[in-house]
Amino acid sequence: MISESRPQWTEGLYRPSGGQDHLGLGSVSSDRILPLLAPGINVLTPHPRYWSFYTFLLDEFWSRDLPRTRKALSDFYLPRECIFSIGAQLCDRPEHSSSGAYGQVIGSQKTAPLVGHDLAEYDPHFAYIGNDLGGYGYYYATTIASMGLIAPALPAAGLPVDAPTPEGKIVAQAFRDAILDTTYYREYFDDDTRMVPADVVREYINVACLCQLRTKQAPDRPLLHDVYLHGGDPDAARARRETLRMMADLAKQTNGHAVSDDRFRRLVYFREDGEGAVFQPASDTLITARRWRLFQAREYFSYAAMRLWRHVCLWGAEESEAGQHGVPMLELWHHINESLDSRHLSEALDVDLPNFDRDTPIAELQGWLGDAVSVSADLDDPWTMGGDVNEHVLYQLGAGITEKDGVVPAMLCILLLLSARLGAPVLATRYEDDWDFVRVGGVRRLGLDRFLRHIRRRSMSGASLGDLAHWVVNDYVVRQHERVAASKLPDDTFRFRQVGDRLRFLRFDAPAGLNDSRFNALAYSVVDLGLVESMFGQSHTLSHAGESLLKIGDIDEHSVTQAE
Repeated sequence: MISESRPQWTEGLYRPSGGQDHLGLGSVSSDRILPLLAPGINVLTPHPRYWSFYTFLLDEFWSRDLPRTRKALSDFYLPRECIFSIGAQLCDRPEHSSSGAYGQVIGSQKTAPLVGHDLAEYDPHFAYIGNDLGGYGYYYATTIASMGLIAPALPAAGLPVDAPTPEGKIVAQAFRDAILDTTYYREYFDDDTRMVPADVVREYINVACLCQLRTKQAPDRPLLHDVYLHGGDPDAARARRETLRMMADLAKQTNGHAVSDDRFRRLVYFREDGEGAVFQPASDTLITARRWRLFQAREYFSYAAMRLWRHVCLWGAEESEAGQHGVPMLELWHHINESLDSRHLSEALDVDLPNFDRDTPIAELQGWLGDAVSVSADLDDPWTMGGDVNEHVLYQLGAGITEKDGVVPAMLCILLLLSARLGAPVLATRYEDDWDFVRVGGVRRLGLDRFLRHIRRRSMSGASLGDLAHWVVNDYVVRQHERVAASKLPDDTFRFRQVGDRLRFLRFDAPAGLNDSRFNALAYSVVDLGLVESMFGQSHTLSHAGESLLKIGDIDEHSVTQAE
């Protein structure tokens, strides 16, 4: 008698790797939505004074009789950014303490421990970073070019390395004016063979540091106001300007509440945080706030899909004995159907929910959820966080819950809430100019608009929760993961593969989370530019420049100077 056995799987053709964005949803936010909302401001480029510092270094390089090669630029650049990074660790302003929430200093992973040794002098050739052009090469070159301060290298046009534009030279000179009288610039800047005494670095950074842009004395601050509000492509500058204006509006309205990424998301989506802070956009910032709301709706949509993907990955790895066997698809569908029981979600949330199971019509549960959050027909209305169930509560549940059966109904409820809020066809017509944020992604990157249209049809046809779960997991998790992973070959980012009627699971990390909202970068930008006293602390007092931006949508430097 031959015993029943399951097939064993052979060694993969490609070596498995970690990978990111396993459903292709993160790239939609980072590459297509956020560049429309905050062009030139991203998680890796949060401090405006780097624009001054880097154009200054380029200007200094071009002012010397040096070979116009990348190697020569690297040799000139690295020791000077090294001292700048070390100096930022020595700066004793409160913004650099943990309570001041100041971060993203290039090279700090290496220079912070070095400064911790309290050395008497510092080697400018200390290996603080891996890139041959440091932070400029890693993060800033493209961004600074997009704002019009540098011209990228074009060897065919006689520009072998990046060079400052005429506008860049003006900004570079302003930074030079700030440091002109320092011992470092006068005696050490031209000679990178010498060790630099710690007190010399401190004197230099006292006027050069990123945080010094916040002071009225920084000569480059009004220039960077102009760069951030008007630099580069006019449409991009307008979008950046309007987002910074919205940030000023949000800061003013939340004065007394420390703002974090999590609170920022709640404020732009619900217009309240559930803890007392409220954001009611002014008429001049309403359109921008609406577009940020749609961004966050897309984030909840992406999270629900990613969390279902993670759940399937972890469940399958257990069921398949650490990837040794394939799991029949029928077992997956059985597991999904069994999880569609209101008791699982009620227990996870510790609240009473209406009874539902796999046979409950989509429309029935969606109607209850819509009533629970008081769905509005206007996209600009406040959305209450009252009650026991909303998108953020369900997101927090997904982020904290172990792999219990409550995960699946919780993520389906997020999707149903989004459909209740955004699914009415009239919204796409009324807000046509903003609906590109909902359409973006299409078929290959799971557009939210496509999902809303499909779920509306299923609901109208009387489809059940079981039908919804099967469709979402099959199309938005299984097929989408295989499509995205296949596009990344030869990097093997598969967490499972479908072979016939089975899924083969691989035991690798399967993270699921919200994409970066760029709140930290935006907060650093408005604070460093001297528009807002703080965003991370409780006091969010606007400066004269911040008030000007909020009131007229720009900064009247003459009036600001007079007021200051």
